[in-house]
Amino acid sequence: MVSIMTGARVRLAAALLAVGLAPGAAEAQPAAVEGAVTDATGLALPGVTVEARPAGGGAVRATVTGPDGRFAIPDLPPGSYVVTFSLTGFRTVVRDGVAAGAGAAAALAVEMPAQLEDRVVVVGSRARPRSATESAVPIDAIPWEDFAGQGDTDVGDQLRTLAPSCNVSPQPTGDAARLIRPATLRGLAPDHTLVLVNGKRRHRGAVITWIGNGVADGAQGPDISSIPSIALRQVEVPRDGAAAQYGSDAIAGVMNFQLKDDRSGGSLTLRTGGHRAGDGRAWTVAGNAGLPLGETGFANLSVEYGDTGATSRSVRRADACGWNAPAATLASTPPNAASSSATAPLDSGIPRASSSPALSKSSCDSMSSVARDLRRELIAHGAPPRRTAAPARRQRTPRRPLDKA
Repeated sequence: MVSIMTGARVRLAAALLAVGLAPGAAEAQPAAVEGAVTDATGLALPGVTVEARPAGGGAVRATVTGPDGRFAIPDLPPGSYVVTFSLTGFRTVVRDGVAAGAGAAAALAVEMPAQLEDRVVVVGSRARPRSATESAVPIDAIPWEDFAGQGDTDVGDQLRTLAPSCNVSPQPTGDAARLIRPATLRGLAPDHTLVLVNGKRRHRGAVITWIGNGVADGAQGPDISSIPSIALRQVEVPRDGAAAQYGSDAIAGVMNFQLKDDRSGGSLTLRTGGHRAGDGRAWTVAGNAGLPLGETGFANLSVEYGDTGATSRSVRRADACGWNAPAATLASTPPNAASSSATAPLDSGIPRASSSPALSKSSCDSMSSVARDLRRELIAHGAPPRRTAAPARRQRTPRRPLDKA
């Protein structure tokens, strides 16, 4: 009787223990939050940061969406959560009161709209910042007012001043490369830069640059100087390389020229200038006009015309001045008393003019007199005067009559 009662008590105690542990075992089962993230067009968004925060406070669990836009945060304590979705260039989405039950997964379908925000940052200045640093890629957006404030008239020279990574060097020689100057970004070849006009690819120039040195040799880049600066609304130059977005054509970077699209108004500019020496006078006239085209269309016209005078800072060699004078002129020129004496060289019997005060002058006139004296003395000592040989006449051979059979 005692053993029977003891066994019944043991079974009763085990049953009560199982009943007491049942709720605790159910609460120990984890919860999960999963789902998919897309944009406004229904395309999957990879790389979205998903954060799940308990509504009552606690540790935050985070993950990132995969290439298909799906995510999953497992092993969560059951309860209510605040789920946040964030991605650069898109508006942050917050889902409150997401209930995650024990042993179940809360499914979410999230759509993130694109965010285009124009924010003004003031740090010691009231000027609007030029660089969009919070975009997916930092971009320098140069407005047309910066181009209008430049003293240069060529858009390449203006862009070289405004964009630190751009360089357009003047070419004193180099055939047609003097007309179509290569524009480089970050020290790479001109054809490694993708030039866009209103987002469309700009065709390359017809000149293959060959200057003899530098990274531009053998390159065929677009001619950006043919774009009037008065036609520009803004120029966008990404700070980083854009090969990941545009391919191998944009190894050096991208320059996007945005043209004006006004339906009314216009502007007219006149620029003139020159050098202090009196040469190199330059002037440029440019105009822009916007015209309506239909109800919503437009026709924005720009024209630019200018001219630049010649500039020369070269110095002709003094010993080369006057040697092209005709021999008859030298023979008829009276001797110059300052350079009439002559000394014989060591290795020849032909005398040469001695040094004279005229040699210390840098003008071609004084050197021409010394050269005439030297030529005259050479002719007097037996040197033949320089003459231009007359072309030989072709003698015609008389034709013999044919023998008659």
